[in-house]
Amino acid sequence: MAIYTTCGATGYSMGLVFSGLLTEASWRLTMLLPAPVALIALLVGLKLLPRSERERGEGGYDIPGAVLGTASMLLLVFTVVEAPEVGWAAARTVLSFAAVAVLLAAFVAVERRSPSPLIRLGVLRSGPQVRAQLGAMTFIGSYIGFQFLVTLYMQQLLGWSALHTALAFLPAGALVALSATKVGAVIDRFGTARLMVLGFVLMVVGYVLFLRVDLHPVYAAAILPTMLLVGSGFALTFPSLNVQATNGVDEHEQGMVSGLLNTSVQVGGAIFLAVVTAVVTANAPEKGAVTPQAVLDSYRPGFVVVTLIALAGLLITLTGLRTRRGRPSVVVAKSTLREAERVPVRD
Repeated sequence: MAIYTTCGATGYSMGLVFSGLLTEASWRLTMLLPAPVALIALLVGLKLLPRSERERGEGGYDIPGAVLGTASMLLLVFTVVEAPEVGWAAARTVLSFAAVAVLLAAFVAVERRSPSPLIRLGVLRSGPQVRAQLGAMTFIGSYIGFQFLVTLYMQQLLGWSALHTALAFLPAGALVALSATKVGAVIDRFGTARLMVLGFVLMVVGYVLFLRVDLHPVYAAAILPTMLLVGSGFALTFPSLNVQATNGVDEHEQGMVSGLLNTSVQVGGAIFLAVVTAVVTANAPEKGAVTPQAVLDSYRPGFVVVTLIALAGLLITLTGLRTRRGRPSVVVAKSTLREAERVPVRD
């Protein structure tokens, strides 16, 4: 997980910087660059990734579940994104949400009957698993909303270039990349629940501090503290979420819970970004009253929503601190049981 976090943080940060450099020539290049990168990843993956049991013909693929699950998530995101424009109470929005409910109900019905379900629903009976999934949604959702607003603030109000903006975010990514190799030992010592709570606390404090920015900020005093706090929170929370989601899960279901966590990340980011955007749009100044200060004032409610989303994640993860002392972890218990099964019983 440390290597994964390091690669993710490095790629994310370098992607921002490279995008900033590309926009100096043309913003269209930022749309082109992902294509060859994805193609290389595909070819390398086909070569290096081992084939799963399903690819060998055991169990098959849950095609109906994949279609229904994907359709429901796409329609949910589309509905939330479009709702501010067409109206939350509009017939189209209401019908779209109803269709999402129908698709999700059909997905659950298919998964309960499928011999090889895309998602084994029983895994969601686990408290730590649910906290990891909801934590991922709120964690990434708050950060994506924050990054979106900060980008607008820096480029539209401060007049910074895309490259300048990317470099402003770089300390957070660099902090994650440099500290990631140490997080594994910290997780072993303190556990995922405590680190997730601490990470969310750092994120909330960082977002609150950013509420004080004005139209003439001093980067080192007004922006850098938030970037360092957010980077520290990311370094603690992101690997902890992944570890908690996969901890105690059988080997053949590791891919399932990992995919579920990544779905929570993507859906949470899309939905909460749409919510933040809707709040900012609702507070946008009238055409005749557009001033830099008025635009900044319209951003502040969005930053408040970002903070509340992270606070919701903090409250969710706080429920994981109620641990039972003296009870071995699921991983240890399963490992001990397997070892016991190998030892012959003697009189």
